[in-house]
Amino acid sequence: MQASNILNTLGLFLIAGAAQAAPPPIDRVVVFGDRAQVTRTTDVTCQGGSARAEFFPLPESLDERTVRAEASGKALAVGTSLSTRALEEDRDARAESARAAVRETEVQLAALQARRARIEARRETVAGLASYAESILREDLRDPQRDLQSWTQTLDRLRAEMVRFGETSVEVDIAL
Repeated sequence: MQASNILNTLGLFLIAGAAQAAPPPIDRVVVFGDRAQVTRTTDVTCQGGSARAEFFPLPESLDERTVRAEASGKALAVGTSLSTRALEEDRDARAESARAAVRETEVQLAALQARRARIEARRETVAGLASYAESILREDLRDPQRDLQSWTQTLDRLRAEMVRFGETSVEVDIAL
């Protein structure tokens, strides 16, 4: 029995091949303004009342509605079906590995962005405290009994905290 598959596609070419090493030769090509009709013929043996012809690989852009099958002699072409299959199994494993690496990087990026937000919120709080301390210091400077040592320690701590925020912020920005 001989089965003939007529493959119509929207592109100018259609890469089709049997599951064997080499694809069946192209019997006919008709080029239209918006598509091409590519005809390949292959021989299949009918066993147990049915036969199957496989053409692999086909382009992913192939419109399933344009695939046709014909049979000659007493044979009857029942229909066609398309399925997706990996060209290389390793490629799928590499792609999954790459997707996992991207997901991990996204998690790390989100953690760094959250850390940056916490640092910025803390910096704003300390800046507000520094402003408040400055207003209290102005009042305290009027007092002849002021405690300069406590003020020096407080201002030194605020200054050190602001420097630490700046350094940590730079580290996070570099990591991002």
